[in-house]
Amino acid sequence: RTEFPEPFERCAIRYTRRYARTPLDMDNAAASFKSIGDALQDLGIIPDDSPNHVTELTVAQEKVPTVKDQGVLIELQEKETA
Repeated sequence: RTEFPEPFERCAIRYTRRYARTPLDMDNAAASFKSIGDALQDLGIIPDDSPNHVTELTVAQEKVPTVKDQGVLIELQEKETA
């Protein structure tokens, strides 16, 4: 198991779905990241996925040249605690 640093107390998360063929409807794209958010919590990267800890959530899609280039980019930015 990979060891991660202490979780961000508050953070912004940006998910970018990289697709080669067809983008998803934005509501489906947003829903598709639910399990990734849960995994971030299970791994201890974020303490909880509630609004108290995840202050911003952005979903984007980006066309890439080939299927081999498809994937998901997950970016976390630490936010100051209130």
